[in-house]
Amino acid sequence: MENKDMKLYTVVIYTQNQTGLLQQFTNIFTRHNLDIWSLFASPSEIRGCHKLTIETRGDEARIRLAVKQIEKKIEVMRSFYYCDEDLVASIGKNKLGAE
Repeated sequence: MENKDMKLYTVVIYTQNQTGLLQQFTNIFTRHNLDIWSLFASPSEIRGCHKLTIETRGDEARIRLAVKQIEKKIEVMRSFYYCDEDLVASIGKNKLGAE
């Protein structure tokens, strides 16, 4: 049975390409009891910057804490998260012209 507070979140991290960062990120997710459902790493549109996209399921408080910890890493340029449900609702409203 699934908890209603458990939503699918996407965490996006812009970082320098350094050995061991992925292990540090997975340790943070593990400490916050968050499972990584998918992970995609690629160069970003910014030269010398890589982008990691991580999908995870959890409650927003734990996601927020994990992203704050990730953001403190020196090699991390920027990190943020969003809930897929909220993103889809927001896009739908914009397409319909609603506010």
